[in-house]
Amino acid sequence: MAERPVIRSARTAPSRGVAARRRELRKALERREGNLLRDLAHNPQAGLALAIALSFAVLAGLVGAWAHDRARVAIGRTAQDSQLVRVEFTRENTTATESRRESARQQSPRVYVGDQAIFQELESSFARLPRSLAQAESLENVALEIRSLFRLDEASLSAIRAQATADDGVSERWSAAVKSFIRELERTPILRAEEYQVQDISPGNRMELRLPGVVNPVPKDRALSVANEERLREELRRLARRAGFDDAEARPLVDRIAPPRGARATFSFDEVATQIERERAANAVRPELLVYKKGDVLLRRGEIIDASRAELILAEREAYRAAEAREHPLSRPLRGLATVTLFAIATLGASLYIVVFYPAGERRPSRLFLVALLALVTFFVAAWAAEVSPGAIYLVATLPTLFFASVLVIVYDQRCALLMGGLHAALLAATLQLPLAFAMALLVAIAAMIAQLAEIRQRTTLIRAGLITAGVAFLIVFATGVFERPVFDPTRDDAELLTPARRELVVDASLFAVSAMLVSFLTLGLLPAIERLFDVLTGMRLIELRDPKQPLLRKLAQRAPGTYTHSITVAALAESAADAVGADSLHVYVGALYHDIGKMNKPDYFVENQGGGFNRHSRLSPAMSLLVIVGHVKDGVEMAYEEGLPRSLRHYIESHHGTTLVEYFYHRAKEQAEENKEGAPAEIGYRYPGPKPQTKEAAILMLCDAVESATRALAEPTPSRIESVVRTISLKRLMDGQFDQCDLTLRELQVMEDAVIKSLNSIYHGRIAYPSSSGGEKSEKTRGHRAGQSVPAQQTQSAPTSGAPAPETAQAAKPTGT
Repeated sequence: MAERPVIRSARTAPSRGVAARRRELRKALERREGNLLRDLAHNPQAGLALAIALSFAVLAGLVGAWAHDRARVAIGRTAQDSQLVRVEFTRENTTATESRRESARQQSPRVYVGDQAIFQELESSFARLPRSLAQAESLENVALEIRSLFRLDEASLSAIRAQATADDGVSERWSAAVKSFIRELERTPILRAEEYQVQDISPGNRMELRLPGVVNPVPKDRALSVANEERLREELRRLARRAGFDDAEARPLVDRIAPPRGARATFSFDEVATQIERERAANAVRPELLVYKKGDVLLRRGEIIDASRAELILAEREAYRAAEAREHPLSRPLRGLATVTLFAIATLGASLYIVVFYPAGERRPSRLFLVALLALVTFFVAAWAAEVSPGAIYLVATLPTLFFASVLVIVYDQRCALLMGGLHAALLAATLQLPLAFAMALLVAIAAMIAQLAEIRQRTTLIRAGLITAGVAFLIVFATGVFERPVFDPTRDDAELLTPARRELVVDASLFAVSAMLVSFLTLGLLPAIERLFDVLTGMRLIELRDPKQPLLRKLAQRAPGTYTHSITVAALAESAADAVGADSLHVYVGALYHDIGKMNKPDYFVENQGGGFNRHSRLSPAMSLLVIVGHVKDGVEMAYEEGLPRSLRHYIESHHGTTLVEYFYHRAKEQAEENKEGAPAEIGYRYPGPKPQTKEAAILMLCDAVESATRALAEPTPSRIESVVRTISLKRLMDGQFDQCDLTLRELQVMEDAVIKSLNSIYHGRIAYPSSSGGEKSEKTRGHRAGQSVPAQQTQSAPTSGAPAPETAQAAKPTGT
């Protein structure tokens, strides 16, 4: 199946009423009904297009299923609807649990680590003291250092010496008392003054004493401070008596541990171990659970969703999904399958719409792939952004959809953009579980945007479209918000102008308007890339290509000025004819400027560039002349491809002669064959290779190109002769089947003829012939002029080129090529 070039009509057809549009739709469907499946079956690209559609449906369905299962809660927003508990669930009361855990941390005992060296030193000195003093009969015989450390007197010296044994040892009572005293000291911490103060005010009632291999939890009131000497010495004497020492024996030991202004701390605070114990105690606290019954109110309309309420909503959703999975294990896979099916149905509908209403050139696989990729990417971006920023959903979810619709109106047309954009918006709203008002507002914004982009000839068109769409978006969001949101909450003070719900409404409407403006600027910045990727032409690009300073047009004007003038005339005729039938006049105008660029290679072989000089075809055989004439089409296509001319403009070059017969050289060949008594040449050998015009615009150019050449050959182009030439050539092209592959109707063909005749009469208007300078009577005879200059007779009789003659006029016995 031959591909048709992509031409998006930049002008909307005149309104013909509902009945006329229905008839058009019915005819299109009837035309496609019989051969649609056959065309798809025989089209090698149909399989690729089908694979693209199926891939898009599956991928978009998976994205939709993922986005539908995600929970989106916007913290800080006002609830638009009340929510009830759907299934009973329990949830940790984080506030109460954390309070209990903090209490457990505070009640956890502080950890103190004992100085093992001090205890070993005390135990060693106490155990050996009787043996050391056994030979000292008086204080004078005791070493000064020992007397200073223990502050010995005669009574204590005598009592301690009595515990020494004859075998140079100590009594068992003394040894047991020392060990017991040291154990009591290990359970009675002596702390520095600062640590004692902190311990004393700590909320816990216990403290933990640690020694190598020993952990002693003790009441915190057993702690002693080195700063309180009186209480310290009194408590040490009590411990010594409990251990088995009498007062005389205990006093030196107490003085050794707590000398005046010199007591040492036996334990120090361990912050790391204390923190570990606190966290262990906190983790041991069991969470406090709250039970929510089915039907309990989670959220009331008009309430502000704070962080705790958002966590509660998410917990309820998780509980509901878990219960659903337990009772219906296939629910989630079936929901995913249903989502994919929904997207597949939407994709099928969109695909059928494109197949029925758009020619092959506009539904080629490369373009379908790009459209499907753009739809998938914008849908995923909208779903992902709504997940990340649910509070700004009126910006992040609407911008990709509006951008998708804006690109489609450039690539296809307004109807396709409205259909595809509406499907995109509906699927997005259903996937994200957004209210109907959101989908309606988005659809209205899409319609407002694409209504302004029917034709993009200026940059201000996109900016104006963004401004208008922004205004419409703001109004529709504001209107739907007043309708569905709690902006008039009776539980709040009505004297407050900007309640949270009203403030959110203004913010959402503003975000929606901002998204429309951002889309217009984004589309404007990416417009060249969109044109190149999708191989489309906007009015802005066509205006650039219409500039005479374009390289191809400048070369054409320099190398083949006659052809350049002919192209400008044909462009003017084609523009008026396109306007008359509602076709894309700008597109066909630009196509007419480039349709004969192939003549630059051999300009002297075409009559409009000869100027009445030597005819190069006089020395060539008809077959050779045919190759030169027909070759300008192939040369033009190659030049256009090398210069990067868009595909739709290249179609004008290859189809402006269609498969018409090069009549002049065909007749010359027949004459030579008769003279040489040879067989007549085959007519097919003297036809252009085609293709025939695939679009209405290409058919317009074919007709205008032929009639401009034929009327230029007229010696006296009177209105009646011009009309006769136009009608005859138009009928001849129609009967030759040149318009069979385009959607041109007979009524449109007649309207085109009338428009072309009117334009040609204005070009070849009559003018009075003024008398010569030597005198003479003023002639009343009028002669035909083209653009104010008479057509030389020599030019009308010059060597033929590629055009067809006007058979009904004697003046046009030979064709003047196009």
